Amino acid sequence: MSTSSQAQGLITLYDIPGNSEVIKLGHQTFGRLGLAFNVVWIEYPDIATEMKRLGAAHTDYRDGEPLYTVPVIHDGSTGAIISDSIKIAAYLDRAFIAQFVTSRLRLPSLRLVVAQIPSRLNPRSSEYFRITREKMFGKSLWEVAGPREQRAELLHELLHALQDLGTWVGEDEFLGGKNVCFADVVVAANFKWLRVLLDEGGEDWKQIEEFQGGRWGKYVKSFEKWESER
Repeated sequence: MSTSSQAQGLITLYDIPGNSEVIKLGHQTFGRLGLAFNVVWIEYPDIATEMKRLGAAHTDYRDGEPLYTVPVIHDGSTGAIISDSIKIAAYLDRAFIAQFVTSRLRLPSLRLVVAQIPSRLNPRSSEYFRITREKMFGKSLWEVAGPREQRAELLHELLHALQDLGTWVGEDEFLGGKNVCFADVVVAANFKWLRVLLDEGGEDWKQIEEFQGGRWGKYVKSFEKWESER
């Protein structure tokens, strides 16, 4: 694996060269989740040597000796090395959520409400936020959100992201399935400050709350029991 791919934070997939349907399916998973990755092909006789060099864990024992297998992934952004297909699938789901929340939810959410944030902060923090964010965006905070037409586009972008997220989650109540996982906490927090800054009774928040038959309004409401326990 090249050091440049590690520097870029890509996931590197170690696998056996071939055209089997299993291999194709594994590679399609990366594409479906939108995760950037490199592939390093490993021939069968080299698997044990290369996986030991990489620091990958063995997945079984054979004749009393550790058995090394592929696929294995190395996440250049975290340094994590994951062996075994099931563990890889679970890790990729978490990576997908982290990437999805950052690129598809947080950014349009921030642009939608960024002009309202300074008014919610104490004076020193308000000034710091304004200066740093205007430098980040290269324009005033009010220009970031833009006129009503542009705000409508941002809201549409956010709703489209929620639709994709809903498709991925399926019939489950939470991103973690039947139980809340850390990714749920991150997404719920994103919703919470959106609700506050968009004005809970406002039209923009109402569209989010009622989208997909009220799915996301119910999702946010399900976290209220933990808020009341603080």
